Amino acid sequence: MYANKNYESDIDTTYKLNRFIFSLLGIWPYVRTNCWLLQELKRTALILGFYFLLGYDLLSMLFYIFIVQNEMRTKLKVMASVIFSAVSISKYLNLLYIKNQVKNCLALVEEDFRYVASSTARDTMLFHARTGRRLSILFSIFMYTSTLAYRTLIPISHGKIVTAENVTIRPLTCAAEFVVFDPQPSPVYEIVFFAQCFTALIKTTVTVAACGIATLFAMHIVAQLEILMETLNNLTNEHKLGNANRVLSVIVDHQIKTQE
Repeated sequence: MYANKNYESDIDTTYKLNRFIFSLLGIWPYVRTNCWLLQELKRTALILGFYFLLGYDLLSMLFYIFIVQNEMRTKLKVMASVIFSAVSISKYLNLLYIKNQVKNCLALVEEDFRYVASSTARDTMLFHARTGRRLSILFSIFMYTSTLAYRTLIPISHGKIVTAENVTIRPLTCAAEFVVFDPQPSPVYEIVFFAQCFTALIKTTVTVAACGIATLFAMHIVAQLEILMETLNNLTNEHKLGNANRVLSVIVDHQIKTQE
């Protein structure tokens, strides 16, 4: 029997947003044992599909820079998107690489919620968990809103471009050269436009996932340090030597665990 009877709901409150975002990317470290094979197949399909889209998006922009475009100023503008794509791919790869480390850290968070005995300490942990979730939600709203605006509203507002050869070019969400096909005819244009928007959302989700899990762990550490400070304050008010030694032992153990 755990000291905190409500630990399951507390953990669910803490993990809910991060679990949802990580599951979208196929990198949530926990798997349901009753459908392990199905979940692993789903994860593998998601990861391979996302990497294909991210890789093709990156290559199409590189082709545009080195094959199509000659103006250095335009190349530099597109290079910003290339760098962002490369960083997103590396972040996604890193999240996959540290999945077991994330799982171990999540297990420590769960352990803290299971064995917290003081209602004050539990309230402190929940307060910071909710604060971290609110920060993640605000960050997510900002990231997704700016991504959708940049990838859809801005290209659409520019409208169609008619060249000197009287060729109509419809703008894509980002400059790209696909080499093997022409993206302008319908329905190819609509498919490419949607694929670029979807790929941009994948990049944003990777960033949101990385920042969200960092926020979760940071706020949990803040909660543990506040609990430690409260315990230290209680130690100064302890008059019995036996109780003081017990509290001091708890403080030392708590500090070592927090540092780890």
